[in-house]
Amino acid sequence: WAAPLVALGCSWLLFRLVQALAGERVAAWAVVMLNLLPAFNLGATQWRPEWLAAGLTLLGMYWLWQGLHKARAWEWRWPATGAVWGLGLLTHWAALGVPLGLVVVLSVSRRWRKRWFRPGPWLLLGTWALVGGLPLYWWNATHAGALGDKWVEEFGWAALQWFNGDHWWSWWVQLVLGISPLLLAAAGWACVKVLRARERSDATLFLLAWVGPVLTLSGFAAWFGLGKEVWLV
Repeated sequence: WAAPLVALGCSWLLFRLVQALAGERVAAWAVVMLNLLPAFNLGATQWRPEWLAAGLTLLGMYWLWQGLHKARAWEWRWPATGAVWGLGLLTHWAALGVPLGLVVVLSVSRRWRKRWFRPGPWLLLGTWALVGGLPLYWWNATHAGALGDKWVEEFGWAALQWFNGDHWWSWWVQLVLGISPLLLAAAGWACVKVLRARERSDATLFLLAWVGPVLTLSGFAAWFGLGKEVWLV
């Protein structure tokens, strides 16, 4: 029963986030496109921790977007975002790269660059480390480094297999089937149009800050055989 509720929550959170960024019409289309993904439909019927992590990521992004537009130096949404992202990390390792989006958006945007001199971003990162990073570090330390060894083993062995064989073509086939050829082409076209635009809105920069690092890290993970659907997180 949990899988349909998580899928419903992801759809609702995506709608709220995109509605805040680009309006209700674009938000409705974003939800439609999400629900056309075969991987999402599978996750709506079979429990997958990736989608719970995706929902927590979307919730944090929504709160962060609101926090960026608040003038107050102390804003509850900053530590709350760090907390839900930390829970997302505990839910699935693919959420590890999510805070990179914050670093990118604050470093690239002229409007928000001065936020580094306020407590908000540091509260977010500190809360994320306490909620997500510290429990993982403690568990790894008390289990003879099992978590670190597991990651090294999976990344290293899978990478060695990929470079020594013809694994690359099967990765592309599974990626295309996971997204569907139509949505894959649409996503590529949208990224090219955004990158070629002379002027980018705050909302565009905000989305690119997460699309770039998270998609790249998760794509490499999927490339090396750690699950083809994790890049969606």
